[in-house]
Amino acid sequence: MSSLGRRKIKRYLRSMITDHDAIAAIAERSSMHANGFVKIVLERRAGMAARLHVWNAISEPNEAPPGNIHNHVWGFCSRVLVGALEEQRFEVEDVGDRMDRYRYFAGRDSASRGILEPAGVARLGESAALSHRTGSLYRIGNSTLHRARTAGEQGLGVTFAITGSRRKVYTSVFAPSGDPIREDPPKRMLPPGEIQSLLSLVIDAI
Repeated sequence: MSSLGRRKIKRYLRSMITDHDAIAAIAERSSMHANGFVKIVLERRAGMAARLHVWNAISEPNEAPPGNIHNHVWGFCSRVLVGALEEQRFEVEDVGDRMDRYRYFAGRDSASRGILEPAGVARLGESAALSHRTGSLYRIGNSTLHRARTAGEQGLGVTFAITGSRRKVYTSVFAPSGDPIREDPPKRMLPPGEIQSLLSLVIDAI
């Protein structure tokens, strides 16, 4: 991933934008995410995946509140292609903000909503506040608790991520005690034309 710069990623995206079969397959795997971005799954291979996360291409900048605090079922590395991200990382502590904890089991396909199961309470404290600017690379292990959003009034934000092999069956998700948790919206297949337009937007912005 460290050798995969923005120009190579741009060529990679260009290679598929006129491939109608590829665009149709990408559309079936892609959806709006509860944490405020469009998730575009470009391909899956040998337990790994290449994904684009696109903020503010459909909604207004910073329209969505900060996403849920969560970890992942896999580790990943991510390159910021456009804009900037602000990331907060957290740890479970004896003192800190009281949070409701959930187990999140992802849907089996892009049309299925995930399942959230209550899993008690915990206290979380912020362990780091990070800024990731255009071109920067960052890595996160599957046990790291975090959340991220576009920075300030940056408008369009895009990251390219490579996810590793699945290490566990559910994700831990946290929300302030008593507050309703933000769930994935009912998933809809993004039309191939919309995927193609988003990819064109990203290519032009890189």
